[in-house]
Amino acid sequence: FSNVITGKELETANHVGRFVLLAGSIAIIYAISKTRKAVILLLIWLFVFRSNFSVFSIFANKNPESVVQTSHYVLFHPAGGLFLMPSDELLERYLVWKYPEKLTIQTLVADFRSYSGTGPAIHQVAQYNYRVRICKLFRLSGCGEIKDILSFYGQDYFQKILDRYEAEIFPNITKYYQKYHVALINDYSR
Repeated sequence: FSNVITGKELETANHVGRFVLLAGSIAIIYAISKTRKAVILLLIWLFVFRSNFSVFSIFANKNPESVVQTSHYVLFHPAGGLFLMPSDELLERYLVWKYPEKLTIQTLVADFRSYSGTGPAIHQVAQYNYRVRICKLFRLSGCGEIKDILSFYGQDYFQKILDRYEAEIFPNITKYYQKYHVALINDYSR
């Protein structure tokens, strides 16, 4: 809870839920006093009403020393941004993964979080909209307007990605398949 205590979590509007969790837990304990009911209600609060916590993950039997080796690699997965990888590589893997699909700006906007991560897709837009709401709340001038992903980044941003897909990835797909060790299997009868 160090980010809660220092107030760093207040920088992003999406993190307010952590304050609610902390305040709610304290309120339940205070309301019931120091009885067994307080502990039970606190556990219910933490594990049932808060989706970020899972009762089953606590009791999962995990061997920290186990290693899984495989010669297969995933070309693209929406959670790939959680691994140490340059943002450009994640985007490139996404574009190669989408071959031979005809991409549109709407497709890129719908999949934006999967190839850009939560920072650009959620937090930056939410933070901007939060500032606009606060500005309008105090009736200041030059507040701007609430934006979605497309209006925040602009049509040109997504058009550049489409241009890269059509000019670089699409005509050179074999080169990118080799780069990322992708083999196409055309015979599904095996």
